[in-house]
Amino acid sequence: MTFARQIEKGLILPTEPQALALELTRILTNIMLMLSTLPPPYNDWDGDGKADLGIVDKVSHVWNIQPSTSGIPVSVPAVTFGSAGDIVVPGDYDGDGKTDVAVYRPSTGQWFILTSSSGFTTFYTTSWGGGVNQVPITPGVVLA
Repeated sequence: MTFARQIEKGLILPTEPQALALELTRILTNIMLMLSTLPPPYNDWDGDGKADLGIVDKVSHVWNIQPSTSGIPVSVPAVTFGSAGDIVVPGDYDGDGKTDVAVYRPSTGQWFILTSSSGFTTFYTTSWGGGVNQVPITPGVVLA
């Protein structure tokens, strides 16, 4: 095998057609493998594999989502969720492939998670963390 073609940043490809085809197949297979192991997009509220737009009103605590599938804004949930001082920490906590509504309360170290798998009707709490110097790793907004 002759390695005569050098592409940007040191990638060396064979010049013989069959060897080149094999090497490119190997490279593409590795790329596909890497893409298949990527985490789902952040804030995929409808589970279609695409990130969706979402906002939460810092005062009323109403969550509004615009799914990428329909483009029609929806309120998720239809009720308010969170309290003043809570930090917004949405994520797929129930593992159903859809983002759940969640807040972290630094004053008590409690996490309140409204699950998408319940149709945003059931929430659970868990305690972990707490204290003025501890904040969630997830990017969050502090509710007023």
